[in-house]
Amino acid sequence: RRAAMAAATPVFYMVQNERGEDPAHPNLLEARGLGPRPTLGALKAALAGAGALAGAPDDFHWRFRSHQAGRSGYVWMDVALDSQQVPATGGSIFAKLLRLDRLVSSMGGLQLARRAGVSKSQARVETPATAAAEPH
Repeated sequence: RRAAMAAATPVFYMVQNERGEDPAHPNLLEARGLGPRPTLGALKAALAGAGALAGAPDDFHWRFRSHQAGRSGYVWMDVALDSQQVPATGGSIFAKLLRLDRLVSSMGGLQLARRAGVSKSQARVETPATAAAEPH
């Protein structure tokens, strides 16, 4: 008797700011064995195992399309922990990936300045110019 093959989950994905990537025409991977409640870790393993990513899965920021209950349309939800479930829409997963090294370089040196004991609301935006001009 043959074991039943695990159902494939369509994973549509694109890597933002990459040459040849187009949100209107995302890449597709038919991932097997993700199960009904796939986690980020399982999805990373599936994409890496298929050779679908140029780089290690942890080199990317992961964002997934998610529907809001009772509302039309969708939002993009960030998922950072491998143990977190990723949202599926109609049995498919839609993901946008951003290379972390590109995220840092695209910010043009913009950093959030925050010292110990300073709340987020008290933090100020610091650029390289203001960092050099103001004492810490």
